[in-house]
Amino acid sequence: MMTNHNIAERMLMPSAAKTVRNYIVCYSTPLVAEDISSGISEWDPKAMVQVCGNPGELAEMLERTPSVHAVIAAEPSAELSRSGLLRMLGEKGGHLIWLATRGDIEVAGAHPSVVALDVPFTTETLHVALNSLRKP
Repeated sequence: MMTNHNIAERMLMPSAAKTVRNYIVCYSTPLVAEDISSGISEWDPKAMVQVCGNPGELAEMLERTPSVHAVIAAEPSAELSRSGLLRMLGEKGGHLIWLATRGDIEVAGAHPSVVALDVPFTTETLHVALNSLRKP
């Protein structure tokens, strides 16, 4: 039996008819990175998720990947902007989901391609952040 909760979940998931979307999780703790990767795959079953541990590896992955839907990282968007990674991500058509504390989010300047996700977060709030990246 389909519950209202199941219907809501299906509405948040990307269309199965869409092409594969690429995601990169950049997080220094492998267990956390894998947990985020699993959350992405749960939300978007056709997702191609790559995992790296630092901005240098992220730059290499961005160079090799033709299009990126989103990067999920704890690096502040200002640092990624200074290093050119945010521009590089934008050129790939992607957005940044920035894992940050509430205090960091409040003091950081807003960037149009950045969605801030308050840590600690749940799989559900990760899915909400991913859903906010969908184009109308």
